[in-house]
Amino acid sequence: MAKKEFVVFGLGRFGRSVATTLAESGCN
Repeated sequence: MAKKEFVVFGLGRFGRSVATTLAESGCN
């Protein structure tokens, strides 16, 4: 039942990580 929340949380952390990586590589 908490699987959906876990997936959303995981995607949120993954999305933030990817966004940070893209931002850093974009600035460089």
